[in-house]
Amino acid sequence: MTTVSKGALSPDWTNPGKTRHLFWNPLWARFRFSEWIVAGTSLATAITMAAMGPRAPRVRRGGILFDESVRDVLRLGREQDRRIARDVSDVLLATMLATPFMIDSLLVAAWYRRSPAVAKQMALISAEVLAVTAAIQGIATVIARRERPYVRICGNERPISTRDCNTFNKEMSFFSGHTALTFAAASVSCLQHIKLELYGGKRDTAHCAAVFTMAGVTGLLRVMGDMHYLSDVAVGAAVGLTVGIALPWFLHYRGGVRSGGVASRLLMPINSRDITLRIVPGPTGASAVGTF
Repeated sequence: MTTVSKGALSPDWTNPGKTRHLFWNPLWARFRFSEWIVAGTSLATAITMAAMGPRAPRVRRGGILFDESVRDVLRLGREQDRRIARDVSDVLLATMLATPFMIDSLLVAAWYRRSPAVAKQMALISAEVLAVTAAIQGIATVIARRERPYVRICGNERPISTRDCNTFNKEMSFFSGHTALTFAAASVSCLQHIKLELYGGKRDTAHCAAVFTMAGVTGLLRVMGDMHYLSDVAVGAAVGLTVGIALPWFLHYRGGVRSGGVASRLLMPINSRDITLRIVPGPTGASAVGTF
C-alpha cells in the first residue's frame, strides 16, 4: 500500500500509456435528475425568449455612465472593420462553447485520461451552466429591450434594409449574450481543470488564463463592433462568471475535505486496477472512502 501525492495523479504527457485515470471524488455529487429538469427548462426558456424578442413597452436608447465615452474610443471607424470584429467574436464564441465539451470532456477526460464516466459528468455540468446562462440572458433581453448602439447609423453607414436594422435584433443589446456565454464557458472549464487536474500542475493555470483571455477579447470585440455598450458587456461577464463558478461549485464541487485536515490518497494495486482510498478528517474522527 503506497501513499500517493496529489501531483502523482497528473498525466504523463510524454507517455500516454502511463497516464492515470481521473477519479470523481465520492464526496462530489453527481449530476441529478433535478438538474436535467433545470437544464432542459433553461434551454427551452432561452429558445423561447430568442423567438419572442423584446417585449418591454418602450425602447431604451443610449448608454449609461461611461458607455458613450468608451464607445467613442473603442468603436472601430469603418463599418467593414466593425463587421470583421463581429465575425471574430462569433468565432470566439463558437470556440469557447466547444471547449468544455470537445476539448475538456471528450479529448482530454474521455480519450487521453481514459475516464468516460468523469467526462460525462463534466459535459453535463457544462451544459447546465450554459443553458442557465442563456436563459438568464434571454429573459433580460426581453425585459430590457435596449437598442444596440449601431442603430443610430442605420440608413447611413449601415443600410436600413439589413437584418440588423429592420428586425427586433436591433433591440437586444442588454446584456451581451456573447460575453455571458464565453465567460460562463471559461469559468466552468477553468473550475473543472483546477478540481480535476486535467492537465496537471501549471498547465491547468495556463488553460484558465487562456480561456478567460478569449472571453475578455470577445467582450471587447462586441464593443469595437458597435454591437454592445460597455455596460452590456460588463453585466454579461459578471453573469457568466457567477453562473459558471457558483452553479457547479455549489451543486457538485464544494464537497471534499472538511476544514481542519487534508485528505490522504492510498493506492492499492489489485489485478492491474487501482483502488483509491481517501481518508477524510472530520469533526469527530475520520472516514475512509474508496473508489475502484
